[in-house]
Amino acid sequence: MGEGDTSVTVQPNSVPYEIVLGIAPAPPSEIVAPAGDLESVGAVVLTFEPTAFNASVVPPTAPLEISIPAPADAPANSEFLVAQQVLADSLDAEALQEQFVAVDTASLVDGRIVTHPHIFSGIFNGGLFVFFLLPSIGDFATGIVSDATGPQPGVTVSNNTNTVVSVTNASGSYTLPISGGGAFTVTAFDPLRGSSGSASGTVASTATVNIFLTPLITPVITRDGIRNGGYERGNLTSWALTGVGLARQSLACTGATITPTEGQWMADINTGLGAVGSTGSSLKQRFRVPAGVQTLRLDFNFVSEEFPEFVGTIFNDSFSAVITTPNGSATFASTSVNSAQGVQLIGNCFFPGGDSTSGQTGWLQGSVDLSAFSGTGVMVQVDLLFSAVDAGDNIFDTHVLIDNIRFSTLFIDAKILQGPTVGANANLARVRNEVRGANEILSQAGINVRIRNVQTVATTDALVDTDITWTTGAGCGGGLVNGILTAEETAVLALARSATATDLNVYYVASGTGLLGVGGFALGPDDFCAAINILVNSGTFQMDIGAGGNILAHEIGHIVISPQTAGNVLEHSAPAGNFLSTTPALGVVARNQSANINRAGAPLLLP
Repeated sequence: MGEGDTSVTVQPNSVPYEIVLGIAPAPPSEIVAPAGDLESVGAVVLTFEPTAFNASVVPPTAPLEISIPAPADAPANSEFLVAQQVLADSLDAEALQEQFVAVDTASLVDGRIVTHPHIFSGIFNGGLFVFFLLPSIGDFATGIVSDATGPQPGVTVSNNTNTVVSVTNASGSYTLPISGGGAFTVTAFDPLRGSSGSASGTVASTATVNIFLTPLITPVITRDGIRNGGYERGNLTSWALTGVGLARQSLACTGATITPTEGQWMADINTGLGAVGSTGSSLKQRFRVPAGVQTLRLDFNFVSEEFPEFVGTIFNDSFSAVITTPNGSATFASTSVNSAQGVQLIGNCFFPGGDSTSGQTGWLQGSVDLSAFSGTGVMVQVDLLFSAVDAGDNIFDTHVLIDNIRFSTLFIDAKILQGPTVGANANLARVRNEVRGANEILSQAGINVRIRNVQTVATTDALVDTDITWTTGAGCGGGLVNGILTAEETAVLALARSATATDLNVYYVASGTGLLGVGGFALGPDDFCAAINILVNSGTFQMDIGAGGNILAHEIGHIVISPQTAGNVLEHSAPAGNFLSTTPALGVVARNQSANINRAGAPLLLP
């Protein structure tokens, strides 16, 4: 029972971990999302906070039931929509803004409004929930949002009949109430991939309308950071391509095979077939500078058939990287056939219509200081442009390979634990997929997450099912929590540690015993201050039930944000939808979090 005759019910055995639970009427001043024509009949703030520090917990196995007193004039047989106020992406506003996300339905029961999952999955977390009277709505739209790679989670879906939105789940599924009956249009927006799609339908109770996403020619910016900066999606999405370009895993010549400087993919823009006017191609991305960042860096390799016989002639193909800020434009990386130094001849690269002689500069680095635009106040947009230009002819091609665009790098050294009979359900593919997903989220803070190493570590069955029982000792100053390591946590953290102290050691284990329902667990000095040294024995545990890039990004966040504890407003107490809240589905990284992550001297962030 809560204030104002409100209540919340937890179904028996549905929450396998300890929580702090509470409910109270929501202050009207906190309800700021646009409701349009929807009529509110009540609102509550629900507290649902796991007491386990640094842990990503799975949702309850059954939804929570919320009950509030019904208005005296509520019509009999009324049905209600329950929506959570969440900071979500808006394609129309080109920004993050508070919106109502449909999560449940409710009905009148003995003078009270009681939630009951119907077409929606129900309420599984805390937050601000508003009950809307929907006398003219009995229709719903549902479907799958996907792109060329498959269903996409974390996509915002809106409709043209009311202001309520949906956020796709892990299967790419959405559900929305449709007002008025008849024809409707639903629009999906993926903020991290810069893609959108719309579809139409006609409701008759429930209409199934799938939505296919395609990249926007000019991606809409709702979040900070550079998207797809390492091209690890295997394509050039989030970039505006002019001319000809692609993402490739290697460039094979008779004298050398060129591979990416990080990950599995790199970009290739060139002056070959399809170049604009047969002379050039470019990649461009407009982005918001993340809070707290300093220097933007990129790797590039200039490969040309003009080497060596046309050096010093008019056939002076070139590359440039240009940044345009409110202070003007500046070239911060460039080279050309005539200016390149230390060129290595690599034989025939099999460019169409070319010859058997080519050369490369090898991987070079460009950098530019953007700290003047990375304050936590006004958000600054800049344009990043890469250009490859043919000079003098359109016969012999030049290719420019680009990779590893970042403000900072976080290296992951992953260990997959295998006992005699029990092993973590993980492999190289899972690690790569989770790092790729974590990259999408942490790029909002300018971070490129890279894999240093992935190995299987033989150990005992007990350590594969690690005892993560949470206990604390006396305080250790600064408001930090003095968590006490279990013997098994200590043993796991000592296994196969990276030889590079600044690497984040990530341990894939089967489960966490002693603290059920945990999908990920971070062990850092802020919550284990007497037992953990960030450069000696810190790390994260990734459990089988916590697969996914959101969970890995969440645990990385606990490690790189300091010196706040997990209960701080920068961590678990962040708003719903934030990557460190207990509802991280949207993966939002706030600017105050980014500024903290990028603080001076952050030990795990490298150039």
